[in-house]
Amino acid sequence: METLVPLHNILYMPRTSTTTEGNKTGSWRFLRPRYEEKTSPCSAACPAGEDIARIEMLITQGAFKEAWETILMENPLPGVCGRVCYHPCEGRCNRREFDAAVAIHTMERFLADAAARNDTKPALPRQPSTGRRIAIIGSGPAGLSAAWFLNILGYETEIFEAMPAAGGMLRWGIPAYRLPETVLNQELTRIEAQGVRIRTGEAVSDTRFAELRKTYDAVFLGCGYWRDRPLSIPGEASPGVEDGLSFLREIRGDVKRDVPGVSAVIGGGNTAIDVARSIIRRGGKAVIVYRRRREDMPAFVEEVQSALEEGVELRELLAPVRIDATGEDLILTLQPMTIAGQDRDGRGKIIPADTTPVTMTVQRIFTATGAEAAAPWHEPPTAGEPGGTNHLSHCILLQDDRGKPVVYGGDLTTNDKNVTQAIASGKQAAL
Repeated sequence: METLVPLHNILYMPRTSTTTEGNKTGSWRFLRPRYEEKTSPCSAACPAGEDIARIEMLITQGAFKEAWETILMENPLPGVCGRVCYHPCEGRCNRREFDAAVAIHTMERFLADAAARNDTKPALPRQPSTGRRIAIIGSGPAGLSAAWFLNILGYETEIFEAMPAAGGMLRWGIPAYRLPETVLNQELTRIEAQGVRIRTGEAVSDTRFAELRKTYDAVFLGCGYWRDRPLSIPGEASPGVEDGLSFLREIRGDVKRDVPGVSAVIGGGNTAIDVARSIIRRGGKAVIVYRRRREDMPAFVEEVQSALEEGVELRELLAPVRIDATGEDLILTLQPMTIAGQDRDGRGKIIPADTTPVTMTVQRIFTATGAEAAAPWHEPPTAGEPGGTNHLSHCILLQDDRGKPVVYGGDLTTNDKNVTQAIASGKQAAL
C-alpha cells in the first residue's frame, strides 16, 4: 500500500511499505547515467576545428610544443589568429556559466610566440608525395591554409601573389598595431619551410588563369575582396574622398602619411574600425558615420569598444546622401534614419526619418561600406560550366570536363568575411 507524503506543499513523493527482498539486482534506481561522446562546444564553434580541449590539457601539463603542434594540425596561422580572430570559441565556453570564458585566443597567441621565441620546428606527419601540382591564386589566409594542408596531404603547391609580399589582407588590410609584420613573417617562413612555394609579384589574369587550369592538376582561387563598394551618391569622386582599403594598404607599405584634421569614415564593419583607429594614430580625429545603430555594426564588439576608448566618435542612424567640396574642406550631407523593425539578419531595419538632412564639415572622407571582388572572373560561376558545381559550407568546387577541379574559397564563398572563416575555407578546399 502506498501513501503520498506532501513535501513543502508542492511536491508529492511516493512512499511504499512493500518489502524489497524481491529485488535481486541491488539498490533501485530511477535514473541511469548515460555517457555521450560529443565535441566540446568551443571546438564546435571554431571555424578551423581546433581541438581546444586537448590544447588546454597539454598547456596545463607544460607541453607547449605539443599544444602548438595540435593547433597546426588544424590551423596553420596560430600567431595570426591569436591576435585578430574574433574567438567565437569563447562565446560557447562552458566556463562562462561559472565566471568568464577561458581566454582561448590568448593561449593561442602565447603558444605561437613561445614557438617563435624558441625557434621551434613542428614535427607533423605528412603523406607521401602524390606527384601532383596545385596552383593557388592569392596568398591570404585562405590560400595559405589551402597550401599548408595540401602540402601535408602530399601535393606540390605553388602560390601566385600579385603584391610584392605575401599575406594578402593579413599584410595589406590589417593595421600593424593589430597584427605586427614580424608575426606574419614568422608564420610565412614556417609555411615555406614546409615546402610551399610563394611567387610574389605575379598577378594572374583571366588568360593566365585559363593556362593554369591546363598545366596544373587543380587550381584554388582565394583572391579575396579588394575593391570597396561605391557609395553611389553625388560628389563621391571629389578630391579628398578615398576608399578605406586603399588607405590601409598605403599605410602598411612604406608610405609615411599624416591625416590631420577631421576625417569621416563611412561604414560599420571591421575595415571602418581599422581606418578610424589608424587615423587616430596618425594625429587626426576620426568620426565613424553609420546608417544603423551601434548594436547592428558587423564589426567585432571588442574592436568597436577599443575605438571609442581611443577617441573615435561614432554617429549612428545617419546615411550619406551627398558630398560637396568647398575649398580644402568637404561637406557631407547625411539623412537621419529611424528603425522600423528588423531585417532578415536580425539587425535594425532602417528607413529615412521624417527630419531634414544634417551636414558635417570634414577634411577628408573614407568609404568602408563593404568590398567586392577586384575582377569579375574571380567570382565563382553559378551555372553553365561543364561538370557542374558543388556548393560546400566554405567553398565551391567546380569540376571541368577533363576532371580537373577548380575550387573557389575565402571571401569569394564565405558569408562571414574574417580570417578564421578564410582559414576554414582553405582547409576545406584542400580536403
